[in-house]
Amino acid sequence: MPADDAKLHIVYSGGVVYNDKGEFLVIKRSPQEIHAAGQIAYPGGKVDHNDGTVNDILEKNCREEIREETGVEIEDRMQYINSHSFVREDGIYVVGALFLCKYKSGDPRPEPGESDEVFWMKFEDMKKDKMIPMVYKVFELAYNKLKK
Repeated sequence: MPADDAKLHIVYSGGVVYNDKGEFLVIKRSPQEIHAAGQIAYPGGKVDHNDGTVNDILEKNCREEIREETGVEIEDRMQYINSHSFVREDGIYVVGALFLCKYKSGDPRPEPGESDEVFWMKFEDMKKDKMIPMVYKVFELAYNKLKK
């Protein structure tokens, strides 16, 4: 029997990247994005199909999405932040896993079609009322993990 696609989730992973200055890497999503177009977010994306069994697929996807969307490389070690789910504007269900990642190298730059801007921002400068609540919450969780 075929699967009921309305009950399936897209899986994605994303990374909250921080540097030694206490700043977070943020992107301004492209206006062409299906979900949260033009909003401030962290880099991440859908987990692609692969040709077999893959260990650490969420972590690998996170690393690749950060590189593709921002031009930034991260350290190998990452720390789990949380998972969450939401429904995109087009009705598609999504479940995601987020990781705290340390900046390694690279000059942040936007990727056409993925992000309009990429820049560093201190948590204290993020405005709760200017972000999607779920996105702000992830940055807040990451900030609190770094303070420990």
